[in-house]
Amino acid sequence: MCNAYNSAKYMIEWIDELNAERLSHIRECYPKLKNYWCNGEATNLDKIRLSLWSWTDNNGGSANFSTKELVLTRMVLCLTYTEHDEIMDMGFFEDLLCSYGLPPEKVNHIRDTYDASN
Repeated sequence: MCNAYNSAKYMIEWIDELNAERLSHIRECYPKLKNYWCNGEATNLDKIRLSLWSWTDNNGGSANFSTKELVLTRMVLCLTYTEHDEIMDMGFFEDLLCSYGLPPEKVNHIRDTYDASN
């Protein structure tokens, strides 16, 4: 990934494909995050991050990847951080996609294709 905006675009495409906005706690904040990354609109990332972490803690905790709702929330949480190098370099977002239930072959192929185009 070239920079935070490219990695955010990559994550947004996946989050959109998985229809994360169907979840009420994501529906409230995701448009703000999307506008921040896609349109440069100001938003309070810290407030959104705290809200999503609070929801996560109240619904199984940060180490729990047993439900798709928790995994989607963790994906959206990635967008509340302005530095994505570690997330992308370690493959954390791809691990979340696989935890969601997507086949690793599909995830890795799309990641490789996306990396090549950027």
